[in-house]
Amino acid sequence: MATADFFFTPWVLLLITRECHDKFFIELNFFDVPCLKLLISKGLGYGVVVGSAMVKVPQIVKVVRARSAQGLNIWSYYAELLAFTLNLAYNLEKKFPFSTWGETSFMSIQTTILIILCYYYSGNISGVVIFPVVYSVLVYIVTCGVVPVDIHTKMQIGILPIISFSKCLQIYENLRNGHTGQLSGVMIFLMFLGCVARVFTTYHETGDMALLANFLLSLVLNGILLFQIIYYADKHPDKAVKKSE
Repeated sequence: MATADFFFTPWVLLLITRECHDKFFIELNFFDVPCLKLLISKGLGYGVVVGSAMVKVPQIVKVVRARSAQGLNIWSYYAELLAFTLNLAYNLEKKFPFSTWGETSFMSIQTTILIILCYYYSGNISGVVIFPVVYSVLVYIVTCGVVPVDIHTKMQIGILPIISFSKCLQIYENLRNGHTGQLSGVMIFLMFLGCVARVFTTYHETGDMALLANFLLSLVLNGILLFQIIYYADKHPDKAVKKSE
């Protein structure tokens, strides 16, 4: 098969294989199904990674502007952060492509910021100081190579109940309060779209059923949170408080 490099070849090879590059740009076969699936999967994967760098920014901004974390369940964020961290460690151990897991690093950072904000606006300054230190130690332990591969796999399977716990805590919090407080609808919508993309990319690029199950579960639970945000759209914390009084 003939092969050649073009000025854009190095960039294209970030998304597809050399074989697909040659099919597209030398054979001019733009309808090769396996290569098209790979291109779509890689494109979605990197799109999710880029989007994840700002997916929780709307939530952070909303909390800072309101100077309140009302309606946010900190234990939900704790569980979510643990799931992100274990997922990150598993993917690093398996050496999966960055396009299939890169968002977990950004999501972990943003979730950490949200937990610190929850502590700060509740007046718990010791939590603001101690939590980042403890979390940094945890990250080092699970990513430095001392944890055996089989343990990583078992922890990955354990992410399913952790994800369920984290999302169900927030879902229950919303039901109990009768509103979604400072929960950002933009953030939940972006996370929902990210899960849709991740189901596709995980299936086509890794075939890892443990990862696929995690994203499918996250898709369903984020869908429930999105429904709650729409349902409680006209119900605000102040109104809920007045009603209870």
